[in-house]
Amino acid sequence: MSSWVAAVLGNLEIQNCDGISTTQLRDHLPKLLDDLAARLDRQSHDADADAKAHGYFRWKQGYHLSEVLQELALLRGILIGEMAQHSASSEATLATSLTVHAFLDDIVRISTVRFAEQQQAELQTLSNSRLGLLHTISHEVRNAVNAIHLVLEFHRDSDGLADREQDTHTLRRTVSHLRDLLDNLLDFARLSEGETKAERAIVDPAELAGELEATYRHSCEEAGLRFGVEVDPTLEKVESDPLKLRQISSNLLSNALKYTPQGGIALRLRSLDATRWALEVADTGMGIEPEFQTRLFEEFYRAPGTEKIHGTGLGLAITKRLVELLGGTIRVESKAGAGSTFAAILPKRL
Repeated sequence: MSSWVAAVLGNLEIQNCDGISTTQLRDHLPKLLDDLAARLDRQSHDADADAKAHGYFRWKQGYHLSEVLQELALLRGILIGEMAQHSASSEATLATSLTVHAFLDDIVRISTVRFAEQQQAELQTLSNSRLGLLHTISHEVRNAVNAIHLVLEFHRDSDGLADREQDTHTLRRTVSHLRDLLDNLLDFARLSEGETKAERAIVDPAELAGELEATYRHSCEEAGLRFGVEVDPTLEKVESDPLKLRQISSNLLSNALKYTPQGGIALRLRSLDATRWALEVADTGMGIEPEFQTRLFEEFYRAPGTEKIHGTGLGLAITKRLVELLGGTIRVESKAGAGSTFAAILPKRL
């Protein structure tokens, strides 16, 4: 194993191993070697599930197929070399070599098939996302254009000042919705292409909470909702990206406003331990059924019952990517009819 790890780390054609730890690199190899030992001991005639999963694990770690094949080629060479040094006879060496080659041929074949399957699934997901994007954008733009068209037609035949003020309000609201739509699309495109980078700065959680309260309290009160803010006094200044934190917070608070018809919204910033803190937004809104919660952070996904509420289905997908960009994770706790709590778990040092 030591020889193999050194060979992989020293091979310039396997670049993705630089993105994982040595432990992650080694993790699956003992299971693969156990399966090989079972075959050499005539306890198995086929690569077992652990060995078959090697290519899948490397896919999840970001490897390319060529890198997995190169990794297995290095393993083959090291195993054959070890056998040549320690085998008692040429006949034993030949028999063992044939078994090792057959075993690794199985792994290569299965890894290739698994990669092709995963790639096909990813392409299908991408295709579905693009179709979802086309459908969502077409629907939203059509509605906006229809609204503008109706206002202009009505405005042409109306001379009343009150009517003109109402028309202006409708136009502003529609244009604002279109602008939000385009902003979401641009943000999602930048995040998907890796163009968005995190900028380190010292952030005071209390100041962040104060800014958000000043922005959202009035909107909540206009909607007849309570708005509460809690800042853990033990939560000191953190190192993060202040603009990304505001965007994450704004996305979660705007979402809560959109889906909370009555009750209230709470913003909570609290310390979790020595290295992590949480930014939470809780509401008393419509809530989400458990079976739909796992898909909430997918792009263009709209939970059943929310189709008539304005939105692109990108807000939470963007939020998740921003949280991950800051080295954190996001989770949701919700119950239908009893509200939701979204929590971004973030590192105190970026």
